[in-house]
Formats: sequence, structure tokens, C-alpha cells
Amino acid sequence: RFHPAQVLFDPRAVELATPIAPFPEMTPTPLYMGSLAGVMAASGGAPATADAAVPPQLRQSPAEEVVYELSVAEFTAHVSAGVAPGDAGTYAGVLSRVAHILSTGATTVLLHPVSASSRRDVDDAWGKAPISLFAADPALASSSSSGGPPNSTVSATRQLRELVRGLHAHGLEVLVHFVLTHLGEGTDDDPASASLRGIDAASYFQVDQSGGLEANPAVPGSTVLDPCSTATQRLVVDALRHWRTAVGVDGFVVDSGGGVARGFMGRSTLLEAIALDPIVGGA
Repeated sequence: RFHPAQVLFDPRAVELATPIAPFPEMTPTPLYMGSLAGVMAASGGAPATADAAVPPQLRQSPAEEVVYELSVAEFTAHVSAGVAPGDAGTYAGVLSRVAHILSTGATTVLLHPVSASSRRDVDDAWGKAPISLFAADPALASSSSSGGPPNSTVSATRQLRELVRGLHAHGLEVLVHFVLTHLGEGTDDDPASASLRGIDAASYFQVDQSGGLEANPAVPGSTVLDPCSTATQRLVVDALRHWRTAVGVDGFVVDSGGGVARGFMGRSTLLEAIALDPIVGGA
């Protein structure tokens, strides 16, 4: 399910360098994860380090919430947004328009998925086909803060964290759409293995009766995660913990939640694991 010379990233990596796409030419010998150090160095990026103190989350009563939903990629992409060119369509761009958000009377900002996607600039502006559950999308990072070329930035995760902190400073709660049902690493007919699919597909993805991986017809180029797998459940809960503690988001909106309920009699052990977790259970 993957080319032996294809670079695969750690599924728990919290920082990815751009471009997140298959390498244009396969190397004659395998490249292992340790080789990614050269990729990171060439990109000018540096892994984010968790800050010691993340401000406490803000919690709003659902009855009192006024939600402003936005796509980071599209919110300030147009010239009419009036943001600096390097900040258009980025985390920094959203923060520069916080006055507009406040003027609507919003109490809560709901971000479309901001997990890394290999097709964000092609056909996935919404973020419906993530390839990572942990890493913030570097395609949404600003180039102006690093002084380098577009997307050659210091840290997408750090910039997203600064966005969350900036919104919190203005009294705004921050929620994020989170995809739990699939990853955009291609299908058996058109594989695009970048991480889990090439590392241990059978442990994380839904396997059909023929032994193939189940594709998600609603999201082209994506494969369905197995919500009953202990490995998948641990990965998802740990990812939500990362977004809650290291990034500082207040909560999540689970997209395609019905697809998570695949256990006996519709019971979802994944949702139960999330609900019972002491860190993300109330998010």
C-alpha cells in the first residue's frame, strides 16, 4: 500500500513541512523517517515546542453561544479583507480581522478543520480530507512572520496557537471542526500513502470483506478509519488531547459523527473513549 522508497511521516508529528505531497521522483533506495530531518532543514522550518503555560480555555453555555463559523483559508483570502499579502488566508490573517468578528456579536469562533491536508490548495479548502490528526496545516501559516517565502514558516502549530490565544484575549471561545472518520491518504485504487496507510493500514483503517481498505465515497481520495480499533481510538484521543492542551482550543465539532458509530448495536466505543477522557471529555 506504499512505495518502499516513499517518505512517511510520523502520525503523531505535531509539525509538518511543506509541501505535503508525494515526492516528484522516487529514490532508488528507501528513505526512512530519520531522513525527514533533511526535508525539515531544507524547508527552513523548525518543530514547535509546547509552551509551559497555555491559557485556560473559555467555556460558553450552549444557550448563550453566538457562533461565527469560518474557513481560515477563505476568510481573508480576498483582497477586500485588507490584510497583508503574506497573511491572506492564514491563521495570522484571521487574528487581524478579530474586530470584524467581534462586531457581529459573536461569542464563539468555529474554525473549519485546520489539520494538515495534502490537497488544501487544490480542492480541499474546507479541510475535509486531512492526512494528519495532530499537525496544524502549514498551508495556512503566514510567511510574513518568518520573512521567508510563502509557507516556509517557523511553525504552523505555533501560529495557530497564537491565533487561539489572540481570540481568547478578546473573550472569544474557540471551537474547531474535527474529522474522525477518515484520512486523505488515497484509496486502494489510487493510493497516496503519507503516514498511517503505509505504516500499518490494517490496524487503523476499515478493512472490507475482500481485504481491501474501505474508501469514503463522500470524500474523494480518502480511506475510512476503523473506530473500533484500539489503536485508532488511542490515536484519536491523544490527538484531541494535543489540540486541547498544546494548542488551547476549547472544544470540537465532530464531522460525520454517524460514521463513528460502528460498534455492536450502533454503540461507539470511540465516542465513549472521548467522553470518558478527563481532558477532552467535556470538550
